[in-house]
Amino acid sequence: MRFEDAIGGTTREDLRRTGGPFLDRAPFTGTGFAPAGTAVPVWWLAPTRVPAGARLVRFADGLPPQRLADYVDVATGWVVAGGDGRRRPAQPSPLVGGYATIAGEHRLADVVGDRVAVWEPATGERREVALADVDGIFELEVLGSWNGLDVRLVARWEHDGVPMSRIAYLGHDSDLAEGLGLVKIEAGVYEASVPDAQIDAVRTVVSLVDDGR
Repeated sequence: MRFEDAIGGTTREDLRRTGGPFLDRAPFTGTGFAPAGTAVPVWWLAPTRVPAGARLVRFADGLPPQRLADYVDVATGWVVAGGDGRRRPAQPSPLVGGYATIAGEHRLADVVGDRVAVWEPATGERREVALADVDGIFELEVLGSWNGLDVRLVARWEHDGVPMSRIAYLGHDSDLAEGLGLVKIEAGVYEASVPDAQIDAVRTVVSLVDDGR
C-alpha cells in the first residue's frame, strides 16, 4: 500500500503556499491533517486491493462497533460476520494487487504468514502454496492517459462488444477531475468507466514486492 501526504489546499494560492499538489474542497485543509480536535494525519492511498485480513466495521454514535465482514484473501473474498459462513465469492480485478510467480505461471495472490493464497482464474478456486515454493511476488500497474489526465486502469470488461475500463485519476486536481466529469468516490478519489479507445499511452509497470524472505 502506497500513501502520499495530502498537502495542498482549496485554492491555487494554497497550492503555491504549501507546495503540495492536492486541490480539493472544504473541509479539506491541505495541511496534511484532518480538521478535527486532535491531529489526525490525512493520506491519499494509491489504487490497491483490499489487504488480506482486513475487517469491515461500522461505527455509529452511541453504539458499540459492529463487525460486518472479514476479507480473508484474494481467493476467498468477504466472509459475512455472524457465524453463518456466508461469503461474497472472490471476483478480483487482474489489474490491482499482488501476483505470485509459481513454476513460471503468474497468479493473483496474497501472502498470509508463510503461505501464499492463490486465486485460480479458470475455476475461481483457492489454493495454498508454501512461500518457499514461490519464485517471486510482484504488482502489476496498467497506466495511461485520458483527456490529458494520468490514470490507472483498475478493471476491464466488455459492454455490448465494446472493451471498457474503470480508470482512477492519479492526479490530485479536483477542478480538472470534476470538469471532465469524473465521479468523486471520496476525498481526492476520482474514477470513471470509459471505452478503451479513449485511453492513450497505455503502458504496464511491474514492481517487485518484498515478501519478507
